[in-house]
Amino acid sequence: MQHNLQNEFLKIKVNLFGAELCSVIDSKTNYEYIWQAGDEWKRHAPILFPIVGKLINNQFEFSNKLFNLPQHGFARDLNFTLISSNTNQLKFELTSNVDTKLNYPFEFKLQIVYTLENNCLKINYTVINQSNSEIYFSIGAHPAFNTTYNGCNLNEYSLLIDKTKLISTKLNNGLIENKYEVIEIQNNKLKLNSSLFDNDAIVLEKNQINKIELLNNAKTHSIKMYCENWPFFGIWTKPNTTKFICLEPWYGITDCYSHNQQFINKNGIIKLNSNSIFECDYSIVFYTE
Repeated sequence: MQHNLQNEFLKIKVNLFGAELCSVIDSKTNYEYIWQAGDEWKRHAPILFPIVGKLINNQFEFSNKLFNLPQHGFARDLNFTLISSNTNQLKFELTSNVDTKLNYPFEFKLQIVYTLENNCLKINYTVINQSNSEIYFSIGAHPAFNTTYNGCNLNEYSLLIDKTKLISTKLNNGLIENKYEVIEIQNNKLKLNSSLFDNDAIVLEKNQINKIELLNNAKTHSIKMYCENWPFFGIWTKPNTTKFICLEPWYGITDCYSHNQQFINKNGIIKLNSNSIFECDYSIVFYTE
């Protein structure tokens, strides 16, 4: 089931399944900004919770017990509930239950709010701990954007970044190797091509990205993402694919090979005290001539 928002600039759709943004269409040109879950990758913009990335052997340890979680957690594969809506906002909620506690032994409420203002979409994440104990989690976004405007492909796009270089953390089979690569940024522009992702995602630690823009060479099509103070960021597409690119702000990161699997010691893990609330948000501005 899908829920819609629309104004004079954009039309958006969100699935109850995973509270996943599945469509953003330009009202003037009818261009679809969001990747439509094609054969190359079957998702649109999944929510990553309660982990980002992979765990060693897909397991973590907490209170001397082992638990199993798949890559990026389970929120993206569960039905949320629409708890409120109006002409420019949709609010969804997922609450812990007997099934979630089998592999994630914490009580939580996860709320996702989509707010449409002109040609900007704001996405807010709220995690609520109503229990008497601390909970531990990571959370992240994984939106995929089409790179096919007017017959273009990925090789005709660039990322505009206010940096001279990026320090990318290397991955091996989805886990961190504690090796790094310097990516030079020329005139604040990183030209995209599929070979950038031959060895998996570009993973950026230490709050390297607060603003990033996806722009085609003709400068007629742009997606600007604002994600102030998110500590990690991922840039990814499938190898040998030129149809989409994912821009991913994260509060959390995949395991490194040397991790002891203790959940409370996981890199980037958030500790949320009893009866406390965690909030974060990011915004996307869409523009097409």
